[in-house]
Amino acid sequence: MRRLDRLLQAQLARFIIVGGGTAALLMVLTFAFLKAGAPPFVGGAAAYAITFVVAYLLQRNWTFRAAARHSRTLPRYFVVQLVCGLASGGLSHLLAEVLGWPAAAASAVMTICVSAISFFASSLWVFSNERNSA
Repeated sequence: MRRLDRLLQAQLARFIIVGGGTAALLMVLTFAFLKAGAPPFVGGAAAYAITFVVAYLLQRNWTFRAAARHSRTLPRYFVVQLVCGLASGGLSHLLAEVLGWPAAAASAVMTICVSAISFFASSLWVFSNERNSA
C-alpha cells in the first residue's frame, strides 16, 4: 500500500508539472502566433493543437509511463480532453452565472475539479496498463 501511495504521489506531481508546463506553452505559442500576424482563431487553434500533442506525449511517456499502444491511448486521451473542456465550460457557467460566485473562486474550483477528472480518467482509463486492452 505504501508503494501505491508513493506511485500516486509521484504521478500526481508529474501530472501537475506537465499540466503547468503545457499551459505555459499554450500561452507562449498563442502569443507568438498572434505577434507573427496569424488570425486569432488560427493562432489559438494551432497553439492548442501543438500543445495537445506535447501534453499527450509527456503524460503518456513520463507521467503515467504507459505501455499501451498509441492507437488505444490517443483516442481515449482525446475523449477525456473533450469531456474536460465541456466540464470546464459547464462548471464555470454553473458557478459564475447560476450561483453567482466571484470569477476567481469559480475559476479555482473549476480548475481543481477538471484537473481531478483528467488525472483520474488518465490514470485509470487512458494510460492504464491493462493487459486485455484492444
